[in-house]
Amino acid sequence: MALLEINIALFYIFFIGLLVVLAYCSRWRRYLQLRMKLPGPPALPIIGNCLQFTTNNLCKLFQEFTDIARSYGPIVRLWFGPVLVVVLTDPDSIENVVKHDKLCRRGYVAWKTTEQVFRNGLLNIEGEEWRRHRKIVSAAFHINILETFVESFAKNSYILANKLKALADGITVHDISPYLIRCTLDIILQTAARVDSNAQNGNDDSTLNSFTTVLNTMSLRIMKPWLLIDWIFNATELGKKFHRDVKSVHDKLNNEVKRIKRKGETAENTGQNNEKPSLIHLLIHYGDISKEEIVGEIASIVGAGTETTSNACGYVLALLGENQHIQERVMQEQQDIFGDDILRTVRSDDLPRMVYLEQVGNCLLRSYLFSAIVEIFLHYIK
Repeated sequence: MALLEINIALFYIFFIGLLVVLAYCSRWRRYLQLRMKLPGPPALPIIGNCLQFTTNNLCKLFQEFTDIARSYGPIVRLWFGPVLVVVLTDPDSIENVVKHDKLCRRGYVAWKTTEQVFRNGLLNIEGEEWRRHRKIVSAAFHINILETFVESFAKNSYILANKLKALADGITVHDISPYLIRCTLDIILQTAARVDSNAQNGNDDSTLNSFTTVLNTMSLRIMKPWLLIDWIFNATELGKKFHRDVKSVHDKLNNEVKRIKRKGETAENTGQNNEKPSLIHLLIHYGDISKEEIVGEIASIVGAGTETTSNACGYVLALLGENQHIQERVMQEQQDIFGDDILRTVRSDDLPRMVYLEQVGNCLLRSYLFSAIVEIFLHYIK
């Protein structure tokens, strides 16, 4: 009797399990059918389209994506292993996705590649926690606060302009992206964490190399999905170096948070604090946020901001070079503002007068921080 009851229980478990598997397969089959209707290059079993992307160079990788989009249309299906990636180049399609709440959630691949670096920063969280963090970060990015960082923007932009001027012989072609990355890293580290990397002058290549390794590795794991499996990734030299560099970056940010908190407590006791605030100061001041959350937010700002800002600045410069009539109007506006003293230090009250330059920058940029950086160092580059 007991054996019969056990057999009946096992049968029910098997039957329920079979129904779950069939339901999952039915859903997966519909998923595949819908996605195979999207245009895209042929994909190999298991690895998908991974072998079509043979470079780690971001410029060449961008060109490969561009070529595929031109061949298959504004909506392209790609498979990176079992992970489906839909590439959108049509502005209307992008707008529809961005406006749809359910489509704007972080996917597994995005979360997997960034969780160790950005922790619980805005890029990695959702729901009520995201709303709470955004409220705090938005307050720290208020325009009146960002204006206090203009001096740092101007100083580093002037260094960049002089370095680019030394390269400009009118004949030789140069890749300026390393110069832009060093400049934006110096600016964002100084304003976000009060850390002087001085990467433009080569005084702290370790910080630059750590950030570069971390950002490149996150991109590489997307292109090689077998590296998304932790035990495989952790066993590689790339994974070991990635973890070392992430720890190095987080340790620097942790130490800065501790230093600022100690200094803040001392200042409260003595009534003296002459240090200019950084975003870490502001995040601590604005409050209901832990040290670990602050590190995650600053890592997100520095990690995501450095590359996106430098890339955006590079695009603006390239577009100005391709459209000389636009560049001439930009320069005329600068001369109207600064007169004969074109190289004087840019002040915060100069930025609202750069109306036409802002219109040019807004083709690619959407935040005041990035726009201010672009406006200032484009002013110095003649």
